[in-house]
Amino acid sequence: MRAVSATTSRHVLVVEGNRAERSSLARALTACGFVVDTAFPGAEALRQITAMAYDVVVLDIYAPGGAEALRYLRERTPQTAVIVVTGSVA
Repeated sequence: MRAVSATTSRHVLVVEGNRAERSSLARALTACGFVVDTAFPGAEALRQITAMAYDVVVLDIYAPGGAEALRYLRERTPQTAVIVVTGSVA
């Protein structure tokens, strides 16, 4: 990943139910110059999404509340880029 310059740093929220994966994603994004917050899926994530204008949300779609968070983001903050991830195997 290429680093982000200080003048264009982006605020990212990582919403992931697995603590190790959440921490790993946050560390990698921070190392690349992003300002990163993390949240457990569900009510915690929705609180953070409504409290802060994020540039990007990395969202585990199959985690509890993931679909609701995606719906909220699409309806209320369409300018927010959403990266959908899942550890689920179909």
